[in-house]
Amino acid sequence: MDKFKRFIYIVLLLCFSLFFSITPTYAEEDHAVRYKTDYYVVRDGNKIRTRVTNRIEITNLKTEVYVKKFTISFPDTFAISNVAASDGKDLIVPQITTTGGNINIVLEFSDPEIGKNSVNTFKLDFDQDNLFKLNGSVWEVILPTIESVDNAYEINVHLPAGDTKISVAKPIPDDIVPDESNPGGRKIIWKNPKTRIIYAIFGDKQFYKTNLRYSLRNPRLTPIYTDIALPPDTNIQKIYIESLDPKPSSVHQDEDGNYLARYYLGPKETKVVMFRGIIELDSKMRDEVVLADRSISSKYKNLLLTPKTYWNLSRPETYQNLHTPEDIYRYVVNTLKYDFGRSASNNTRYGAEKITSMPDKAVCVEFSDLFIAIAREKGILAREIQGFGFASDARLRPLSLLSDVLHSWPQFFDGSKWISVDPTWENTSGIDYFSSFDLNHISFAIHGVTPDYPLPAGMYKTENSKDITIEPVEVTPTELQSVLVALDPQPKEISDKETYETKIRVENKGNTYMWNIPVSLQSDSLTFSSYPTIITSLAPFEVREIPLKITTSVKNKQTQAALTITAANEQSAYTVAIIPYYYRIIFVLAGIVVVLTLVFVAIRIIKKKNEHYI
Repeated sequence: MDKFKRFIYIVLLLCFSLFFSITPTYAEEDHAVRYKTDYYVVRDGNKIRTRVTNRIEITNLKTEVYVKKFTISFPDTFAISNVAASDGKDLIVPQITTTGGNINIVLEFSDPEIGKNSVNTFKLDFDQDNLFKLNGSVWEVILPTIESVDNAYEINVHLPAGDTKISVAKPIPDDIVPDESNPGGRKIIWKNPKTRIIYAIFGDKQFYKTNLRYSLRNPRLTPIYTDIALPPDTNIQKIYIESLDPKPSSVHQDEDGNYLARYYLGPKETKVVMFRGIIELDSKMRDEVVLADRSISSKYKNLLLTPKTYWNLSRPETYQNLHTPEDIYRYVVNTLKYDFGRSASNNTRYGAEKITSMPDKAVCVEFSDLFIAIAREKGILAREIQGFGFASDARLRPLSLLSDVLHSWPQFFDGSKWISVDPTWENTSGIDYFSSFDLNHISFAIHGVTPDYPLPAGMYKTENSKDITIEPVEVTPTELQSVLVALDPQPKEISDKETYETKIRVENKGNTYMWNIPVSLQSDSLTFSSYPTIITSLAPFEVREIPLKITTSVKNKQTQAALTITAANEQSAYTVAIIPYYYRIIFVLAGIVVVLTLVFVAIRIIKKKNEHYI
């Protein structure tokens, strides 16, 4: 017994939690602990089952200290079952209790090794059915991590055989390798992650079935028109329109790239507009839109740098140490605190200046406003997106704009493309929303030139109604691309000294945006004034009119000219009569002669009638 009196028997409890950092209850110099967690993923119809294996290896660094018990705690939202445990020597029976919203699993060594450098190992296995979420076309997962573990932690996700690929990962995995335990599958490895949560998306596209309701009302005694914002295309978003009822009088895009539909309302008239379609979000940026963004951002650069209401700062020197978009982003995340109580009761927008004096009262619009205001002060182009954030857990990723629970996040322009970030969701979830984004942010309105126009879908209300219905779907929508191209007015005849003025009219008759549409004119005898040879973007139902002047190189000759106009893959052909200019002179002179003759004849007739009466 004297031999064992040298040992001090200490029971150590170690806690493993989803939302909080772990603070070990033991002295780190007494033990070295290695953690390894493996997630074996299996798809079962519309569900994803996961077998979780935890291996905890504890090395005693002192002769007189060892671990007897070990506790792991999970939130009670973890749907775990089929729990099994062993200590490297025998199967052990875990003690499972639920208290304070946590599931506590206590593991006790049956015969622990003692002495310096001795090693004791626990293995804990269980099934968890709600860890990986199947949302439409993608899998989404939020994995807990153990913080403050130094070079002794590994997480492995074992994917089944197939084409499921990881498209978004925060943080980035250390390695992706073939899975020896599952032929054809892959293993994704994170070693010693420093974030408190790992967030990952498997699948490169997400599709959302979208129904939007816009309630319009004219309270006046005179007719008016109003523009509503339909979901636009962006560099990570593509829309497929199934129906827009009733059809708008016209549609157009503004300086920010908003997709606006115009409706006329008579005196005291009300009207309900229904948008139905599929919205696609992509993990990779769309090159065709990135090119258009550069053109727009260059043209409106000054407007995207100007302080505005909600985006002004009275003491810019406060932010003199912030230089890059990431500096600003980290400052906003760490300075403001999301107010869950306010999001449910107060939709007042405080703006960047006011929220700095009450940083614990922020909701998503203030996180966006402060980022944009500082960025513009530093000469960085920035703007706000208002839309819908698809989130299964409002605690981690809250939505703050009250009408149909909308969300707001900022963008900055890095010199070649617009990049979305979300300081709100990083503040509430701990997930990094700067280095990469996700497939859950659906854009409804872009605010760059002005901070509060246009209103996003969900804000057009005449009563308390549910105006937004969005659900992920596992479907690939059908794309219809078609344009109608014409000259309006249509040229039928032109003289060899005349300039004929008309317009190239291009209309998108399809159900998706068309980008970088080539426009060309061909003729053997006609020449044209300069005109844009590329239409950067054309939204569904949108009409673009391009002024055009036509002349001919044929002189003093009557002939026919063929004219073909092409936009995208659509063509319209015309036959134009070319006549010498002197034909017009002769025609005019002949007309004058005819008129004079008729006048002379009329005068003679009148004189004869007068002579008859005399």
